[in-house]
Amino acid sequence: NNNPIGTPTTLDDKGQGSITLPANTSGDQVGVVIKDGTNQSPATNIEVPLLAPQLGAVDTPTVQLPVTGKPGSSAQLQDPSSNQTGKPLDDNGQGVVDPATGNVLVTGKPGATVQLQDQSGNPIGTPVKLDDQGHGTVTLPGNTSGQQVGVVIKDGDKESPVTSVAVPLLAPQLGAIDPATGQLPVIGKPGSVVQLLDQKGNPVGSPTTLDDKGQGSLVLPPNVSEEQVGVVIKEGNTQSPVTSVDVPLLAPQVGTVNPATGQLLVTGKPGASVQLQDKDGKTVGTPVILDAQGQGVLTPPVSTSGDTLQVVQTSGTKPSPASEAVSIPVLKPIVGAVDPKTGTLAVEGKPGATVQLEDATGNLVGTPVILNSDGKGVLQVPVTQSDKPVVVTQTVNNVESLPSAEITVPLLKPLLETPDAATSTVAVTGKPGASVQLQDKDGKAVGTSVILDEAGKGVLTLPVDTSGDSLTAVQTSGTTKSPASDAVSIPVLKP
Repeated sequence: NNNPIGTPTTLDDKGQGSITLPANTSGDQVGVVIKDGTNQSPATNIEVPLLAPQLGAVDTPTVQLPVTGKPGSSAQLQDPSSNQTGKPLDDNGQGVVDPATGNVLVTGKPGATVQLQDQSGNPIGTPVKLDDQGHGTVTLPGNTSGQQVGVVIKDGDKESPVTSVAVPLLAPQLGAIDPATGQLPVIGKPGSVVQLLDQKGNPVGSPTTLDDKGQGSLVLPPNVSEEQVGVVIKEGNTQSPVTSVDVPLLAPQVGTVNPATGQLLVTGKPGASVQLQDKDGKTVGTPVILDAQGQGVLTPPVSTSGDTLQVVQTSGTKPSPASEAVSIPVLKPIVGAVDPKTGTLAVEGKPGATVQLEDATGNLVGTPVILNSDGKGVLQVPVTQSDKPVVVTQTVNNVESLPSAEITVPLLKPLLETPDAATSTVAVTGKPGASVQLQDKDGKAVGTSVILDEAGKGVLTLPVDTSGDSLTAVQTSGTTKSPASDAVSIPVLKP
């Protein structure tokens, strides 16, 4: 069409000079004319071979590398070993390496193929065919960061010379986040360090060093659930552009149940509600709202001792995947207060567990009880334990819990045996060292009091004039008086 192409050149004093052919004239026939004032020579035509693509400088913030070549041809990056790197150029630009996406825009011969190569000439990545405008896009793999790669254009059996380009530190390429594990696959420069960043650019969690293939994974803390985070690659003092990713609602992270307190530390999304559930997904216990740091404490019910539970967090109406399973140890039973009139102590634990009273030194006290299907039972505290501390343990599958909180037994009512008419006496059991006194139905003292021995045993003498009466007994320890014992009927005594 006789339209000017490129920039004119002025010949030197010897009539010599050179013209640089644009890369997109590859395979075309072009003409050259000489102009002198208003005079122009006839055109000399020349067939243009497949030229090497022309590359700009890599723009680090955008990781773009401008490339110009034969229209329709394909441009491809290569690593130092001439392996293909990434995809050939697309039709949205002119061959600039975008460090954020790894895309390189290439211009060349329409319909030609662009291929990346490593330094040994091996193809890297997938070749790209240039469109009818001679444009295409090659995507550089993240693990080519810091390397020098080549771009060649192929048209049929013809291949252009290689144009080399130095690849900057590219933004990391990210996989999909696994909401159950919080793991995020990352690809980047081999041996470099990848770091998770919050929305303010502050580091989150621990960095990871990529392997010799440029692969690795980051573990996202559950308190970044439903936020946008960034990932950068660091090498020395150089940092790549940030690749952002939206984090789904992750499974909460759980600690280990403390058998002494029964508490379970949970970490998740700040403000989310966390809930224990059993293996069938049924809720267990009471949910907890996590604090501003995404932390909270769940208390597994004592009835779940020996079970395996999980935790889910809910944000709005959306539940997360379940946490890793948590093994609940045999927890301390929950105990009420000792009834001073009956000497009974209510206990809660795992259904079917055996609960046992122990004294302050760990010796067994009284008779053990098996808890019912609701995990409830009642222990009878021996009267000899009056004014003493006791604890309760539960045993599940031969595993004994830690002792419950210490309970101080009040001064219990003494226990009267059946009166002996032959000896006019009645045996009594109570607190060792306590004073025991008979009394009538009006609460008046009857007969002489007795000090119980170290086993809490004693014998009261029945006055003969109490024959046929109904009497009770009370024990006194210091200034504390117990409730009255159950009444006993006094037989007719010998005169």
